[in-house]
Amino acid sequence: LFNKFFRSAIFQRSEKAVNECLKSEALSILDVGCGSGVNSVFFAQSGVPKIVGLDYAGNMLDLARGRIPQQYKNTIEYADSDFMLWKSESKFDCVVALGVFDYLDQPREFLEKMMRHAEKKVMFSVPGKDFSRMYLRKWRYQMRGCPLFFYSKKDLIPLCSFPESQTEFLPIGSSGYLCVIEKK
Repeated sequence: LFNKFFRSAIFQRSEKAVNECLKSEALSILDVGCGSGVNSVFFAQSGVPKIVGLDYAGNMLDLARGRIPQQYKNTIEYADSDFMLWKSESKFDCVVALGVFDYLDQPREFLEKMMRHAEKKVMFSVPGKDFSRMYLRKWRYQMRGCPLFFYSKKDLIPLCSFPESQTEFLPIGSSGYLCVIEKK
């Protein structure tokens, strides 16, 4: 209940990402930075037949593997790897990174790699430059030694410019955007 009320943006971004994948008739999704697997399960429950979750935090992947409902054991698989070090030629209809770009100091390189693995769409969420939330959250994370990065739509336009693609910035409440890059 606390999360539904105070962290509704997390649910909104997941729902928007699922809807975008379904619009593309995605049969496969790479869930980059899948964490505890909440979104991977959400994608499977929405009917996507193949989901690969990728994360470098082994303890989070343990949670993710334990979270897979029995009926999706053959739909979802997890791999323990840092995405930037991940060696694979696999392609997926959609490549998704929700709650990852907040922590990236080199987002373009990361996004370029996501684009190489995508057949149809790439989606990622970013926190917006909302004055009150940004400074409060940044302060909390700096106390832990964790830098955070925030984006305006003006920041996102050059980041998301790729030849033969179309980008849409879907607002997530007042907390940021879901960036959707559709390959043409």
